Amino acid sequence: MPTIPRQPPPVVVARAVIVYQEKPRKPWRLWAFTAVLVALTIGVVLGQTVAFEPTYRSTANAQTPAPADVIQSLPSTAPAWPDEAHRLTAPLGTIKTRTLEVAATSATVLHVRSADLGDKLFDIATIDRSAVPKLTDTKAAAKVDLTKTGEAGTIGAEIQLNAKVAWTLKLTGGTSEQNVDMQAGGAKAITLAGGTAHAVLQLPPPTGTVRLSVAGTIGELSVRRKTGTAVRLKLTSGAKSATVDGKTQGEVKPGTLSSPDYKTAKNRYDVAISGAVSALVAETF
Repeated sequence: MPTIPRQPPPVVVARAVIVYQEKPRKPWRLWAFTAVLVALTIGVVLGQTVAFEPTYRSTANAQTPAPADVIQSLPSTAPAWPDEAHRLTAPLGTIKTRTLEVAATSATVLHVRSADLGDKLFDIATIDRSAVPKLTDTKAAAKVDLTKTGEAGTIGAEIQLNAKVAWTLKLTGGTSEQNVDMQAGGAKAITLAGGTAHAVLQLPPPTGTVRLSVAGTIGELSVRRKTGTAVRLKLTSGAKSATVDGKTQGEVKPGTLSSPDYKTAKNRYDVAISGAVSALVAETF
């Protein structure tokens, strides 16, 4: 039997492939990193916002600071007006009647009024520093004059008279304006002399017959009295125009104008006008 040579066993060639599978990483580390990054970003943004955020305050309590270049005004230290040098007063005492003459020959404006002055007889003050008042007082009367000081201004006076006193008032200096307001009482007699551009008499209810005298050239004269008060106007030189209780006349000749009830009235005003008058008005209020 023939011998069959023995074949060597077949060589099996095998390739081993090793697959390495990485274990999945835990995701929390990534999340933590992301969270830290986000937190840092938010912190930066908020910090910048707060740094530039304007501060709002309540307007009720807030005080607006003055600009650095503005100088705050200081309180005025000017003395009260009138001062002692430009003012005259006198005590009332037991005086019931009194005569006051204002001989302000250099005055421009005179304002006289009666008022409740308490224990003062009168209170006289110049309008400004252009004049000072000078008083000459006697038993018969008090006389006031205004002396120029040389300072610029309006030479004139504000004169207050105690309304409890029966006053005989005489304004003997020529002025541009005379305003006599005795509505509070105290008008016993009034004389305007020397002339004026504009004169106003505001009168209280009279007791008996109260006589008023107006002399000198008058531009405009207004006589005002309480409603129901009788008045008579005696014009020595006439007037260019006259209005009595709403009735106007032009080129009034010398003569008398009166309210209808003058003759029968017990309490009334009798006004004698001896100077030339451009415009006369007698009215009630």
